Amino acid sequence: MRKFWIGVGCCVGLWAQEERITSPLRAEQPRVSGRVIDARTGEGLPGVQVSLGQSGTFSDQQGFFPATFLWAGHP
Repeated sequence: MRKFWIGVGCCVGLWAQEERITSPLRAEQPRVSGRVIDARTGEGLPGVQVSLGQSGTFSDQQGFFPATFLWAGHP
């Protein structure tokens, strides 16, 4: 009987692991967004390159940048 419950526990554990891997949340890429500002005036700085690794973007006219960066392990 003990082997039966060990087998059931293993099956439940494998099922739970599969659900975690195929979860829709797993498919989302990490997002970074923010604003580049002048330290003295607090005004947004347009056209500033923001990069992380080999991914990057530029800030808009008000200094805001939305970006999706590709981290290792993400498609």
